[in-house]
Amino acid sequence: MIDSFDFLPRFFRGEFQGEALPLAYLAPEEWEGAYANPDYYLPRHELLSLSAALPHLAPLLRNREVIFDLGPGTPDAVVSKSLPVIDLCAAAAHYKSIDINRDFADTAAEIVARRYQDIATYAESADAFLQPPTTFGMPALFLLMGLTGANLPRVQGVPGIFHWMHSLLSANPSGLVLTSFDTNLDVALLERGYAGVPIGRGWLATVESRIGWTGFRAVDFRAFNRWDDTGGQIVVCIQATRDVSLDFGSDLVHVARGRIYNIGVSIKLPDHSFRGYVELIGGEVIDAFRHPESAVVIYLIGRATMSGQSSLPFIDRVVGEAVRA
Repeated sequence: MIDSFDFLPRFFRGEFQGEALPLAYLAPEEWEGAYANPDYYLPRHELLSLSAALPHLAPLLRNREVIFDLGPGTPDAVVSKSLPVIDLCAAAAHYKSIDINRDFADTAAEIVARRYQDIATYAESADAFLQPPTTFGMPALFLLMGLTGANLPRVQGVPGIFHWMHSLLSANPSGLVLTSFDTNLDVALLERGYAGVPIGRGWLATVESRIGWTGFRAVDFRAFNRWDDTGGQIVVCIQATRDVSLDFGSDLVHVARGRIYNIGVSIKLPDHSFRGYVELIGGEVIDAFRHPESAVVIYLIGRATMSGQSSLPFIDRVVGEAVRA
């Protein structure tokens, strides 16, 4: 994580290229520039496809007793995405918001508590990708919206979201995952849309607030996003604009002018590839929904009804190693 003093010296030496970006560290106002950009299509497309999905989801979700809202985000996101889904979970008795941003987690639980007085609500500040929650056999819905799963980098060629999903469904065989994913591969549209997304600038500001005492200054770096055709992903980058020395006390790190670091990714997959990865980890796409004017697909995923076994023999080991790291 970006506030780990053990991590940062190694990061700036270049040992962690492509690490997943902890987006929850960004304040809501840092996204205003992105949402104001008419080419930043993701929030609009996600809501379009969710609206298309809602009429069909009720019979699939009505027996869910526990709802885990993983990274619920801002109050507007909770109202526009979480609440319409919870409305469909007729048997819901428990709701838990999990967000690395404590304010987001607490606010989401408060909004749900006001709306549903018969649902017990809980909030936790944690990274659900590092420690997938368990329900001890209760029928659960794991709500992962906001397209955050795309920010987990590949491990041994498989996008991280599927390693995480395998771990989650293995621990919760009766669980269902409702998530969104961007299937757009139009490079021109991607480059226009992400040109206004201030992820890198927000990351730099957050790092300066954590380790400014080392000599780190956000103004000494520029942030930009680029399309990686080989990986099928947007890569979030920062580049040093001058020679920088960071003094971590027992560790002095020199960053040369022009040095580029990859601080995060946003993976894009066509629908058939997404489904193929779900099958590979022993899962099943129960249903999928996409508005005709949207590139974002809403997927409902569970364990495969036949065996639920992964055809990747290394995947449990890889997930374990990622968590320990």
